[in-house]
Amino acid sequence: MEENSTGRLGCCEYARARDGEVRNVLQCFCECDAVDETASNVLTLGQMPTRSQVRRIEEDVADRFRVPWVTGAVRVNPWVLVTPLAMCVEASLAGAMESTVWIPCVSFLFFLYTSITFMKTADSARSKMHVSFTSWAIAQVVATYCVILRHAVSASYDLVAGALVTMIAFSAWQVHFGDPGYLPELSPPEKSSNDGLCSYYIKNNLLRAKYCRITKRAIANYDHFCIWLGAPIGKRNHASFLVFLASVAFGGVLFVWKAHSVVADESFSFSNASIDKSNRPFYLLLVATRALGGALGCGVLLLRQCFLISSGMTTYESLHKPALLLHAKQVGSKFPSNVWGRGRWQQIWRSSLMFSRGEKQCQCCLGVKSEKYEIL
Repeated sequence: MEENSTGRLGCCEYARARDGEVRNVLQCFCECDAVDETASNVLTLGQMPTRSQVRRIEEDVADRFRVPWVTGAVRVNPWVLVTPLAMCVEASLAGAMESTVWIPCVSFLFFLYTSITFMKTADSARSKMHVSFTSWAIAQVVATYCVILRHAVSASYDLVAGALVTMIAFSAWQVHFGDPGYLPELSPPEKSSNDGLCSYYIKNNLLRAKYCRITKRAIANYDHFCIWLGAPIGKRNHASFLVFLASVAFGGVLFVWKAHSVVADESFSFSNASIDKSNRPFYLLLVATRALGGALGCGVLLLRQCFLISSGMTTYESLHKPALLLHAKQVGSKFPSNVWGRGRWQQIWRSSLMFSRGEKQCQCCLGVKSEKYEIL
């Protein structure tokens, strides 16, 4: 084969993640042991898959379901296709039950619950299920606005909506694909336990660097790993994360307000929309419920972020405060008493400006002594 002689893959070939064996995209349905085993347990024994099994199926399917590309077949995560199908089933179920509130609320609570449980292990947190749900949920709201609501809004409202969609898309792209503040010069900690990570954090106190077990890299000013965007939040993408939360919260409220006013307006005609006339108000309220849930969730998270930033803390520090204080006391460190209680707004804003200018590190990350930060 060509890859054996030149070391290059054909457009329909890929190296299997499990053993590196070269496979073809036409073999995508071969040897799906994890899928077959789980399906058999569900159908014969009634056993629902665990987090580890779901993650194993996702990796197994994603490694085989690929799209031809010039440098070799690229992976396509199965949730990209499963999520929109699930939303269609959700809409059909909501129509059968004549409920525009309970069905989307149940689905939102399901994803909220799984987002908490998936974060219990680093491997399950790498799942793309919640990223796919976030993307398709936002796309559903935007598509509904363009098909139905846009005919009932003014030009100024339409301009605001376009600006919000642009901000949401750009900030989500920056968070998911951008550099959160990786520190390649820092080696991993000797122990990956919670105590080992706390000691590692105190050791790199000025950098406020935590070793992320999900991405397996050290990140400056680590805040948390956002499973909804599939990326860690750190020094260079924290500002983009805040913009995303504010845009989704504000945009969701505007969508719900306009959707409610349109449905309540008996003089409005849905004739310009492509959805069946009898189902248009129902579908609009269904999507409005999802938009409201997303707006409330992002609004609450934004308020918490603002509180922590004003307190000079990160999410990681607030969740592990007792352990960090204990380790700091054991090594005689001034951290975190020398930074907690002092707002981090200027630092986050400066980091976002440096990121936009292409600069790699700011003065704080270089460990330069300043009036705000004291060196041990």
